[in-house]
Amino acid sequence: MPKNQLCIQISENFCSLAELKENGLRLIDSIEFKEKKDFQYKEILTHFFSKNVKNAEEYDEISLSWISSDAVIVPSSVFLPNEVETIYKSCYNEKNLGFEIDYSRLMEHSLAIIYEIPIWLKSFFIVKFPRIVIQHEYANLIRGMMKNSFSLSIQVSIFPNIMQIIMVNKSELLLCNSYEINHENDILYYLSFAIKQTQKEVSKGKINISVHPFSLNQAITESEKNLQESINKIALFKEYQINFEKNQTIKFQEFCV
Repeated sequence: MPKNQLCIQISENFCSLAELKENGLRLIDSIEFKEKKDFQYKEILTHFFSKNVKNAEEYDEISLSWISSDAVIVPSSVFLPNEVETIYKSCYNEKNLGFEIDYSRLMEHSLAIIYEIPIWLKSFFIVKFPRIVIQHEYANLIRGMMKNSFSLSIQVSIFPNIMQIIMVNKSELLLCNSYEINHENDILYYLSFAIKQTQKEVSKGKINISVHPFSLNQAITESEKNLQESINKIALFKEYQINFEKNQTIKFQEFCV
């Protein structure tokens, strides 16, 4: 792991900032985007980074993880950089206005992730941090989970309006998908559905559920407490070792540089 790494996690709804050092992860700040025009994002982020990052040169590495649901995972054997738009459009039709199609390669796992990213976002961060490494959130999570995948491991990342579920078993990627969520019941439904889809292949393992609030306060909120209680009542989950954590998915960026 780099001696001192600045980690940025961002979606269309929020941005979080953290430091990864030899002694672990330190969360710095988090912000919600209420205004969502390109120039508004830039104004908000300019203030956000002016307040929280006084000197970017003090960091050995700077990384950014883009969180979105529109991403395609393909094996390296069928991936060609000049065909990324063709592959992406075979799944999502046309790209969104103001976005470009990019990709993250996981050479060590023979995978590539093709995804949309806002043009303003890439230009803003490349100008602000010329050394920055920008990748899709899937790339960081897959790398991190594959690192110590000796048995079934399920990572459930709950962000504002979106959840991601990644399942890995003995260095094999079983599932990687995103789901739109508006209620606690959506989380229970999609997690139950994902487990049932893979239950024939593996029966026991651990589930890490990482909840991303807009506050760095580590106290458990009422909604998070209700989610824990609901999961503990469902028979399907009783054979799994379930661990709840807050603001921890950003730590997987240590594997991206």
